[in-house]
Amino acid sequence: DEDEDEDGDHVEDEALEVEADFTVEEYESFVSNLYDAAFNRDPDQQGLGHWVSQLAQNKLDLSDIAEAFMHSEEFADIYGHDLPDDEFIDALYHNVLGRESDEAGYNFWLGQLVSGIARYEVLEFFANSLENTGGETEGDVEITGVIDSGETIL
Repeated sequence: DEDEDEDGDHVEDEALEVEADFTVEEYESFVSNLYDAAFNRDPDQQGLGHWVSQLAQNKLDLSDIAEAFMHSEEFADIYGHDLPDDEFIDALYHNVLGRESDEAGYNFWLGQLVSGIARYEVLEFFANSLENTGGETEGDVEITGVIDSGETIL
């Protein structure tokens, strides 16, 4: 959007500029995947708009949203309360990927949880995994590893 300054020159409205690594459509895709993984449903438009706005303005990242979702009653109704790590991993495989875990994947995620990665980060990984998104992710985001501090390498 452009406005005119006092000299009549066109200037961009800085309040509407967003420094973002992704497009709004990509943010919508990431958040929609997270809604599906956490709640087994599509997002409502108001919720989607809220979370996408938070991402686009760099107020939150996807991990923050995953953490908020996991603290909701809706998440607890689906996944239960205080699941042990092994049951949490099995629930993610069933609820997000629609299948049993394979031994290597199960052992990998259990090891990640034991080493200190947060459950909400695992939910985020499952939500936007290539398997869950049908082999396609907006923006070609692919998880390639996790470093010792628990931060994701993209």
